[in-house]
Formats: sequence, C-alpha cells, structure tokens
Amino acid sequence: MKFFSRNSSQTTPPLDLQANSALESSAEPGNAPTQPSSAPTDDGVDQTSIPIISPVSPFLWPETRVLNQSHRYINAPVFGAEIVDAKTIFGVVHNLTIEGVDWIVGALRDDEERSVCLILAIYPACATNSEVLRSLLQHCDRFSHRLKVRLKPMLRGEDRVTTNLCIVSKTGSSKMVVLPSGNFSLRPVSPDFLHLCFATDTALHHQFTSWFDYQWAIGNPLDATSANMPDLVPAVGDPEAARQWQFYLAWLSQQHSAEGNRQAITVDSETGDIVDAEGNRIDSVLDEAKVPRPSIAMVQVGRVLHQGSLATIDNSSRVGPLDCPISAELFGVDADRRTGTVSRETKFRVSAIDEKTLKKLESFRKRTRELLNKMSYPLADGARWVPHTARALLEQELQRVNEEGKKLLGDTVTEDVNAFVESKRQDVAADAQKQYAEMHAGKTIPKETVDKILEELKKRLRRATGGKLLPMLTFLHVRIATAPDSDWSTQASQAFRFLVHVAKYPRDCLTDSFFMRGLRVDQKELMCAMNVVDDALVKLFASDGSGIDLAHEQNRQIESIQAADVDDILKCDALYRLMRGGDEKQIQEILASGETTGQTTSTDDSN
Repeated sequence: MKFFSRNSSQTTPPLDLQANSALESSAEPGNAPTQPSSAPTDDGVDQTSIPIISPVSPFLWPETRVLNQSHRYINAPVFGAEIVDAKTIFGVVHNLTIEGVDWIVGALRDDEERSVCLILAIYPACATNSEVLRSLLQHCDRFSHRLKVRLKPMLRGEDRVTTNLCIVSKTGSSKMVVLPSGNFSLRPVSPDFLHLCFATDTALHHQFTSWFDYQWAIGNPLDATSANMPDLVPAVGDPEAARQWQFYLAWLSQQHSAEGNRQAITVDSETGDIVDAEGNRIDSVLDEAKVPRPSIAMVQVGRVLHQGSLATIDNSSRVGPLDCPISAELFGVDADRRTGTVSRETKFRVSAIDEKTLKKLESFRKRTRELLNKMSYPLADGARWVPHTARALLEQELQRVNEEGKKLLGDTVTEDVNAFVESKRQDVAADAQKQYAEMHAGKTIPKETVDKILEELKKRLRRATGGKLLPMLTFLHVRIATAPDSDWSTQASQAFRFLVHVAKYPRDCLTDSFFMRGLRVDQKELMCAMNVVDDALVKLFASDGSGIDLAHEQNRQIESIQAADVDDILKCDALYRLMRGGDEKQIQEILASGETTGQTTSTDDSN
C-alpha cells in the first residue's frame, strides 16, 4: 500500500490496486475519520423525544432498538457509565485523536485516584498524528504516574487492531470493552461494527493482564522523539475500480429488492427482539439451527445477576466461641460411654468472662449472618446474593458491629490476656473443683488440669483480641446458563423465587416497622443500593418520600402473582411489570395469557 504526506502536493498519484476504495474517507489531521451513524437520522425528529437506553453490563451496541431509531444512547462513549467507579483503565486503543485525549484527561480529572495505562496502536495514515502524540505526552508529564502510554507501531494500514479495554473498579471487579471502532468509539459508529462490554471472570482477567504485560514490554516508550511520527494519508485509488464497486453495490441492492427479501423490520421496544406485526418474535435461522433462545424473563434475571455476587461466610476466618470446650478426660471421665442401647456424652465448657458479657459478645460474633441476610437476596438454600451497589454499605455495617464488639471485649479484657486469665484462676479453679467433685467425691482437681484449662482460655482470647471478631465474606460470580431446561434441571423456578425477594425487599422496607432494626444506614440509601431492577417504587420514594400506601397494595399483588396457577416464566414477567410501574390490569393480563394457553406450574413456594 502506498501513502503520501498530508502536506505534500499530489498531482497524479500512482495506481495502487491494493489501496482502499476511493469511497473511503481519509482522516483529517487531528480528527477521527467520518463514520456513518448507527442508524439514519431523521432531521425532522426531536432527538430529546426519543427514549434513552442506559445499558448495564453485559451489553452490545448498537443494539436493535437503536438501529431502528426507536431508542438512543445518551453517553459518549456508550460504555461511559461503566467507568464511574473505575480505579484503573488499561488496554490497547487505536485511531486516537485530540477528542480521545480530552476524554482520557476528563476521566483522570473526575477521580484523583484513577489511573490509565494505554498501548496506542499506530499505523500509516491512521487518525493519530504527531499533534495527538505530543498532546498525550504533555498530559503524561502532567498526570505523572496516573497516565502511562506506550506505542505499538504497525507496518501496514491493513493490520488495524481492535480497541480492547479492561476497566477495574475500586472493589477489584473488572469488565472488558471491545471496540472495533477507534478513538474509544466517541463518535456514532457504523451499524456494521459490533461493540461489546461484559464482566470478566478470574481466568479471563488473568489472561488479559498477562497479554497486556507482554504488549507493554515490546511496546515503544512515548517520548519527544517517538511523538514525531510522519503525517500520512492513503493514496487515491483507481477511479475505475471505485466505479465498478459502486455498480456492484447497486446491483446487490436491486437483487435484494427484486427477490422480495427486503422486509420491514419491527423491533420490540422493550426486549429488542425482531417481531412480526402481532408482536411475536419472528422465526430465525438460529431457530432452525436449534440455538438456545432463553425467555426474556430469564434474560432479565441474568442481567440482574451480573450486578452482584454470591456471598458466603468464610468459616476459616471465623473466631471460635469465647468460651472454650474442655476435654472430659481432664476431669477423669470418658467423653462417650455406652451401656447396651443407652449412650451418654459428657461435655465441659469454661469461660473467663461472666455469663452476661459472654452472651453479648456471642451475639456480636454471630451478627455477620444477620447483616448479610438484611442486605442481600436469597438465591438458593443458604446462598445469598449481594448487589455490587450494596456491598459498601454491607461492609460499613460489618465494620461498625465488629468495632462495637471489639470495644466490649476490650472493656472486658482490660489488660494483657495472660494477666486477665490468671486473675480468674481462683474462680475457674473453684468452679472446676465443683464439677470434679461430682464425679470424684472427696478428691481435689489436679493443679495441672487447672493449668491446662487456663492455657486453653488464653489461646482462645488471644485469637479473639488479635483479629476480627466477625468472620469475613467470600464473593463469587453467578450467571444464568444459556442451556435450556431438561427433564432434571430448571432455572425458571429459582429465578422466580429470587425475583419475589427482589420485589418484596423495598415494599417490606416501607411497610414493616421492624425491617430496619439492627441497621444504622439511611433507609433511602439502602433501598437505592438494593434496587437492581430500576424499581418504580424505589424511585418514587427516593424522590419525595411517598409510596408507602402503594407498597402495601403491591405486596398484595405479589401474593396474587405467587398464587397464580401459571408458568414461572409468566410470573417473572408479571413481577417485572409490577416493579416497572405496571398497573394491576396489565399484570392480570400477563397471568391470564398463561391460563389461556395452559402454561401452568405447580411451583408456588417462594421461600
């Protein structure tokens, strides 16, 4: 491929049969190449009247509702909302312009703790030029360690790369953004370009960081010399070749129309499905290939699950009870004894702390489960799901309870643990003697036995005073599998039970006077943090504090949905309609459609 300097005069350029079509626009200095929008724009339409899509990971764009102009995006770039809580953004970017540099600077200004590490791919006649590189270099000096850039030079323009970014949040979770269009996709993109944003798992995150490290290691540093790149444009192609390509495109368009293949495309305003005039999803070639097509209700639940993690209590971090078990053998008896069909088990426990204080400390030690249950949704038996937006509040409460418990423990054990336990020697020895005498009349408990009991107490209290009183949590990602249900597996029932709790949470929070007991968080803040379905009731309460009467009424409707003798999928649809502000008539129509078609189920347990 041949190139010319942007500043050189071109008279009759040589013919280059490998050059891009003359129809392709060249990039002007400092500006991204002009790209077609994601859909034709009707200048007579007020853009502000078009509904807005605010996508939540995982998502792709432009999606069908944007392609048919029924909806629009508001963020530029579309993934902009994903960096709100970003601590680090790193990856490879191409076709960077001054506009893209300004976006980087804005991201760094928004958060003084945020850092950006980029590998910039450059190739002949790309949108990036020396002006962009010099500006980027200045900002690298300005932001010091928070902005780092290396160059990835490429020999040919055909070797264009895809922009791949990893966004790491302040909690450590990460998401990936894949952009075939350059410059962070700040401008409207061609409908032919598919962009992706999705959460990563541990394996993918590790592989991408290793790949990035490798690319960084072989990249070129950005400095005053490397910033002085040649400013090139593609050579103009053969006009006859351009004419032939235009003729070919026109012929394809005529062929499409003549064969009657071009059909009006209707996109469902809520789901994005391609539907017929009656609103039913059209038959697809993917159906013929037996590609799984999950119901919209299951897709919605899947999107919700991407907004949180499964939380379990890490028992290995748990501090044991502050009273400790003592082997029965120390008291000279068998722990287990059997006579024929009758067995006896003998256990002893001892504490250096008085009974009243011990009960209070034990209640603190067990508060992790109570707080987790208050600020999560049950996903399965013993499994709790915590929204990412509620995790900070949950950890805040855990920290508060832990500090209160540690203070009580510190006020009780006011000195060195060894000294404290030794101060209780006489009381422990006297109580142990009473137990010992019941089994060995007239005998005195050996001093060695008392010493061993006290040593066990010291070990137990040292562990309690040296670390957290409450056990820690472990978080895992969960997802809805794309595989359809089988004779022995189903996901709809569990999804429905999960949605019931999601729906009832804010309504119980408003109607149950005991709901906030044990919590020291703002009610509105908690409800907003737990809102993972854009619940209309939560938005109403957050805006003006109203909605209590509505919550009572909707709790009654939820009970009606649970009792309906229809498929769980339809129950999920009805719950979503309720949470999105639908009225009772709309909900009953959804349930009635299942009764009409015979879609019934025996599942009505939401616990």
